[in-house]
Amino acid sequence: MGFSIFFVTLLPKWIYMQENLEISKYKKSLRGRIPEVAMKLFLANGINSVRMDDVAKQMGISKRTIYEIYDNKEALLFDVVVAHFKQRLDNMEFVLRKCNNVMEILLEVYRMKVADFKNTNPLFFTEMVRYP
Repeated sequence: MGFSIFFVTLLPKWIYMQENLEISKYKKSLRGRIPEVAMKLFLANGINSVRMDDVAKQMGISKRTIYEIYDNKEALLFDVVVAHFKQRLDNMEFVLRKCNNVMEILLEVYRMKVADFKNTNPLFFTEMVRYP
């Protein structure tokens, strides 16, 4: 009798806690993937023309899911810029380890910058100025 009371009262709570744990793991993984997808869209199309709906569609998730993680587009843009900056630092560290002298480092950095500008819509830079 006591055992069945346990299942009736605590099992639903345990299942709910497990579901929440899975949801939070899923959202954490999304928090890592959303900025990557958003960055590609921002660089290709500019910031103003990319809607949260576009990011959601690209990822195959709902817009509501994105808004559960990010309050607004500006918060997403902030995470995008931070992630891009960290990626840039990682790339620079790799270049420093790979190159043998200063001239190689300068040429590699120049090559990376040219590739960035080539793959970035100029609107991204002009619209970025509008965000604090």
